[in-house]
Amino acid sequence: MTNVIFLNTFFPFSKAQDKDYETKIFIEVARKAVSMAESQAEFGMETQEAISESGQNNLAPIAVWHFQKAIEHFQEAINNLEQAKMFSASAKYKKYIELKEKKCIEKLEVILRNKGISENLINN
Repeated sequence: MTNVIFLNTFFPFSKAQDKDYETKIFIEVARKAVSMAESQAEFGMETQEAISESGQNNLAPIAVWHFQKAIEHFQEAINNLEQAKMFSASAKYKKYIELKEKKCIEKLEVILRNKGISENLINN
């Protein structure tokens, strides 16, 4: 990133292009975080299904752990998307970022509910 700042001092005319480059980097990091979050959420859901089928509540802490990791990854993705929005120079990226951010928030809400269900199994 310091290279981009350094280059901008010598080539200020390329500022919009550099901002799009930075935006793309933040979007890519967010995409990877979403992928990891979805994977962790899937593990949590599979663990919840195993609990339902077997009735063994001792698996609930495993589900909670996976949901917590998914939450952390979605939060990372949202933070990166917010950073991308700040750097974005074009309207097409802003619209894309807002859509992805909205989807992350929706998925995060579902995961929080599922984590709560698993936490209730621990407490019972």
